[in-house]
Amino acid sequence: MAPFTKLKENASKPTAFSSHSCPTCVGEHSKDCLPNFVTTDSCPYDAPKCYSSTLRFQAGYLNTTFLLMGCARDHHKILAHAHHIGYIRVTEILNILERAQIAGAKPSKCAAWGILSGLLLAFRN
Repeated sequence: MAPFTKLKENASKPTAFSSHSCPTCVGEHSKDCLPNFVTTDSCPYDAPKCYSSTLRFQAGYLNTTFLLMGCARDHHKILAHAHHIGYIRVTEILNILERAQIAGAKPSKCAAWGILSGLLLAFRN
């Protein structure tokens, strides 16, 4: 019973959202993240800044570029200074958000962070 008690103690608490919102999208620039597909989501209180970056994955025949937009604690690179995930070369470039915010993003139907998690799992060692 003790392991279950510890799990319950460590369970995450519900996130409180602020009135601040950011454009959100995870996908290819030319398909999934065109201005008419970008949505806007409320930000959690502990992630009040809007974040946007271009992530490029390269390895052999793999040459894919994704746009990642959403709420973050700070507007810094999420991959910090990492340049490789296993044998995959990764380049991260921070973007300017004003253009995306002006484009008239609409409310979200699903969480973009779930898609990012799937991408990171797909590219893990």
